[in-house]
Amino acid sequence: MFMGPIAFSYYLPVIDRYLREITHEEEGCDTEANILGHVVQSQLDSNEAPFSASIVQEIEALSKFVLSSPTRYSDGEGAQAEILSTWGKVHSALENYRSQKRR
Repeated sequence: MFMGPIAFSYYLPVIDRYLREITHEEEGCDTEANILGHVVQSQLDSNEAPFSASIVQEIEALSKFVLSSPTRYSDGEGAQAEILSTWGKVHSALENYRSQKRR
């Protein structure tokens, strides 16, 4: 699921709202939470256009939200661990992104 940085910036609020609204009662939301985490991570890992400070802050807030509430996406411990792993990588990618942009 690739999109350029402009499209990502446009769709990030949609991703954010979706991940804040879904619950594990909806089939497949654990998979979707993982996929969207990989999408966010790939954007941060990309060397394309830099993101605005507000986009970076939105990614950080979303990452913290998902990491603080894995039970929202699944009631299974394995799926929760996978979500935490994926979004932990988002958090690490965000830190790397910030350090690279300071150089």
